[in-house]
Amino acid sequence: MAWLLLDRPAEPDGLRVLLLHRRASFAASDVEVQDRRIRCTVLTHGILSFSYNTAVLGIVIGVITGL
Repeated sequence: MAWLLLDRPAEPDGLRVLLLHRRASFAASDVEVQDRRIRCTVLTHGILSFSYNTAVLGIVIGVITGL
């Protein structure tokens, strides 16, 4: 399971750990993000995407069950 290892041998910070969990949970492709600012952007995008998809799913289920 080498794909679960962090990309660099440096000590991981909280953002790297969150990104690792996101990659492992959602089976994202093997993209290496090296810059901290871009990692933050990727993580923010993932959180916003999840929230948006959850809201859309909730609205659709509400509309279907309300009919």
